Amino acid sequence: LAAAACACVGAAYEALENRPRSVAWLVRALRLDAGCAEALDFVVDRRLLSADEEAWLRDETAAALEGSDRAWVAAVYGARLGCRDADPAGDAARFEALERVHGLGDNQEVLRARAERCYTAHDYRGAYEVARRVRERDPYDFGCAPVYLASLVELGAKHELFSTAHELAKAYPQKACSWFAVGCYYLLVKKNDQAQRHFHKACKLAPRFAPAWIGFGNAFAAQDESEQAMAAYRTASRLFQGSHVPLAYIGMEYLRTNNLPLAKHFLRGAKKLCASDPLVANELGVVEMRQGLLDDACRTFQEVLRLLERLP
Repeated sequence: LAAAACACVGAAYEALENRPRSVAWLVRALRLDAGCAEALDFVVDRRLLSADEEAWLRDETAAALEGSDRAWVAAVYGARLGCRDADPAGDAARFEALERVHGLGDNQEVLRARAERCYTAHDYRGAYEVARRVRERDPYDFGCAPVYLASLVELGAKHELFSTAHELAKAYPQKACSWFAVGCYYLLVKKNDQAQRHFHKACKLAPRFAPAWIGFGNAFAAQDESEQAMAAYRTASRLFQGSHVPLAYIGMEYLRTNNLPLAKHFLRGAKKLCASDPLVANELGVVEMRQGLLDDACRTFQEVLRLLERLP
């Protein structure tokens, strides 16, 4: 009961956009009861922690659950908190343990974590394959839908994205994710005005749905509307304070408009939140090259190659 109360306090502070206090109370809930799934859901779904902080929380909860009859809970936590892990071997071992030791390889929550891990590692085909398994079991699993839809965009699967968006919008017109799907389709076919309209509708239905704000920003950026794109990315950054993705997009937008000092600032911020993403390091190397810092750029691009070697 105490853990649940702490989780509620943490959720309240998150609604007030007070991230430090929210994290403190949610971590306290997990320390009182490492099996408090509500606290973990909030930490993961709202991206309140950086990659390093998630790794720390994963280790702490695993230690708390070690030797208990809830070892499978620790394994699931490890999968959910490891999507930005810099160690692919350790990540693969966690999913293998879930499948072989605990028999949870086909669990919906585990599959969602695997799909997100693949997408974060830029393995869009792998993310699509796993997310499609989730969708085949439950076509309206909105927990996995953003990864599934984003993977379709990356793979250029226009027809599947169109049918999925049509199905979601018809079945659940009150859900933000349905209109996010429609916006993704229009973004893919380069009808950016329509994409903006539907991303905006998704944002109005669920103002805290960060993927819609990212899509909204991308639709503006595709039309060189930099100020509006920045506003959308900043909103996503405020909502997902532990995620490096909005900061990376802000940095790339500044790079596109040739504001190199600000581009470097935000890309460094993104790298601080997630040092294992080769895309962030690559964009940072481009900034350094444009600034004439060739030695720094060479070191950064070498780091990119090392990161790419570790990807699946």
